Amino acid sequence: MIDYKEKDKRPRSLDDCGFDCFHKIHECTPEESLGNFVRCSRYTHRRWLLLLSVLFMVEWYYLYNYSEYRKDLESNIYKLGYANASTNNHNVPGEADLVYKYSLKNSSEILMDYKHEYNSSYYWFMSMKHLFKNIGEEETRRYSEGVPSCQLNESSLGPILVDKSIPDLKWVEDRNTDVSPGGYYAPVDCRASHRVAIIVPYRNRKMNLAVLLRYLHPFLKKQLLEYRIFVIEQYGIEQFNKGTLYNIAFLESQRFGSWDCLIFHDVDLIPEDERISYTCMKYPTHMSPSVESQNYNLAYETLFGGVTSLMPDQYIAVNGYSNFYWSWGAEDDDMYIRLQSAKLPMLRYNSTIARFATLPHERNRAGKDRYFFLDYSKLRYQVEGLRSTKYKLLSVVKRKLYTHILADVNPIRMKIAMKSIMRQLAKLFGNKLSYSGAEVKEGELYHVVERKSLTRL
Repeated sequence: MIDYKEKDKRPRSLDDCGFDCFHKIHECTPEESLGNFVRCSRYTHRRWLLLLSVLFMVEWYYLYNYSEYRKDLESNIYKLGYANASTNNHNVPGEADLVYKYSLKNSSEILMDYKHEYNSSYYWFMSMKHLFKNIGEEETRRYSEGVPSCQLNESSLGPILVDKSIPDLKWVEDRNTDVSPGGYYAPVDCRASHRVAIIVPYRNRKMNLAVLLRYLHPFLKKQLLEYRIFVIEQYGIEQFNKGTLYNIAFLESQRFGSWDCLIFHDVDLIPEDERISYTCMKYPTHMSPSVESQNYNLAYETLFGGVTSLMPDQYIAVNGYSNFYWSWGAEDDDMYIRLQSAKLPMLRYNSTIARFATLPHERNRAGKDRYFFLDYSKLRYQVEGLRSTKYKLLSVVKRKLYTHILADVNPIRMKIAMKSIMRQLAKLFGNKLSYSGAEVKEGELYHVVERKSLTRL
């Protein structure tokens, strides 16, 4: 029998007294044996937790990389299909794998450089524009000499009774067989006087898009226009940014040739009269002053949203739309201020003719923070907007009824919070700016926004 009193009284480790779970337990005192039991149990428990964690990670890796979900993620059907891409209501793993390469005239390809701190997608795009291949050339109609210009018989145009029921897209396609891939159309027997790009910002409104396409194609063809419909979709689950989508579509549409007129068109508005001319006037025009959801009344005098038209040079003159409005709305009001600041008069269509039906949809949450950015519109419009746009293009696909553009509007993963956006705003003005007559530095901006009395500039 072991005389515990005679044993060395120094503290012993688990190795000294049975590290291998009590194989040497006979060498220890009863007190040490009890301690070894507790410590060995804890050690075994930790080993099981580690093993389970490793097994979980292996299982997740297998499910992600070899499951049907992963295959769908990498397929064109998932990314670009009518039904699948349109849902787009969750954050898609593996987004780094979705890379779009720009086709060049020399048959090579190139990636957009949007990561450089002092670069924007706009400057990269414009510097490369002369090298881009015209990807709309295949559909573009070419007329022989002697083909007359189109003469529109306005007496044949009139009101439209809008049916809001959801059509099958195949049904819509079958009734527009004269529309070329990418939603392109040009009259056959006469030369169109206007070349128009219709730009529709989009996310999770598949049913509304189907209704819009059912009416828009016959509507535009009857006006004898050469046109292409661009549907610009925001990738991912971040807050919707319509202004950035418009800027992206403006740039990407130039790879399909030049345009006389740009029509910016909400997906939930359907024209109720064929006499609403989808062309550009001399000045930027608000085309939807009479909307069903507003009881066919103008909501307020400075409204410039819904359906609007600008010439490309006018869009450049106001530096496009602001990129600062994330699901807060007011990007349309910001555009009105930009037009004023650039001394561009705004025209408004006759409200007795320009009537639009409204399709049902969920309203985005509008925050009070948008008023802060509106106050700075006059100061920042020349430096913030089209020319400061950064995006990652994921795909451009010519569908039967439209050209589908899928883009990530926040590729640098800027935190979408008021404080982060204000920091970006301050950088535009050298980290300090004047607000209501007082100089405000970057660190003080957040407190300024929290004030209840926000006076307009």
